Amino acid sequence: MNQIILLFFLISNPLYAENLPGEWVGSNPLTESPVLKGNILSNPATADTSAFMRICSYSSYDDFEDVKIHLSSILVSIPILPGFSVGGGIKVLYNAEIYGDTAFSNDWDSFREYLEIKGGIDQYSMFLEKSLGALSLGVDLNILNGEVEKRWEIDFDKYDDINDTLSVYFRGYSAGVGFVYQLKDFSVGGYCSIYHTLESWKDEEEKEGFPLKRPFRFGISYSPDKKKSINLSVDRKTALLTGRYGPFSIGYGRIYGSGYDLGIEANRFVGGISISLLNRLPVRISVENRRYLGKFEDNEYIGSIMIDFFGVEGGKE
Repeated sequence: MNQIILLFFLISNPLYAENLPGEWVGSNPLTESPVLKGNILSNPATADTSAFMRICSYSSYDDFEDVKIHLSSILVSIPILPGFSVGGGIKVLYNAEIYGDTAFSNDWDSFREYLEIKGGIDQYSMFLEKSLGALSLGVDLNILNGEVEKRWEIDFDKYDDINDTLSVYFRGYSAGVGFVYQLKDFSVGGYCSIYHTLESWKDEEEKEGFPLKRPFRFGISYSPDKKKSINLSVDRKTALLTGRYGPFSIGYGRIYGSGYDLGIEANRFVGGISISLLNRLPVRISVENRRYLGKFEDNEYIGSIMIDFFGVEGGKE
């Protein structure tokens, strides 16, 4: 899909204009499962017994944009009473960055049309986790807040230029519960939102509900030893199967939805490596190729770097 088709589709399609073009930012694809330890922003029940801080960044490149680097999440987890952990984090839930321009000409003038969309939605989270032997339970509370700005301009050769800017604001709240159960070499986990609301509004207009579907995630992991594992995770938007052997991981997945009323399909190809700096600073690096299909056809590459800072052990029974 070339830039002319993309620009025309963004301007003319009312569904896309009222919804959110851009990138729904996820965590490192090799750790987005709601089963794996430390993936608290996907499932608060995955909190570990060590105090730690996690920082995750990502960069993306596709047919329409140059490479851009973003901070995607910051997470802090602290063990308190025996069996309990608490913490919080900030996650870029959605990143709206689209730019396009194309030239037109007719009998009375020539002009170039520009469209720029920027902004996004952030998620601010607090969580509580309780360990009960092989079973872990978690609950989280979240605030969703953001702004998406759409700016377009028509630059005429003979006439005065015209331009306009429209901002859409978002505010919402959610709460969810999760679990992880470990049975020998198998782990099963899931997360479900029990309350979820998101509203959007424009300047001097009333708020209205935004059709963002409630998060629901399920995962299963098989790990015969610390060096090998197979992980499957499924949610409302995507399914991902990964395998790990030593420090290396590979995976394949499908994207079959956007999380709201906009149909998106894509194949996901994932690879990654885990290394340790200074013996106590785990770093996970992944590269993902997303091949979007249909009217959103695109070939996107996403790189992710995640660093964990571990503290003292605590919170055990």
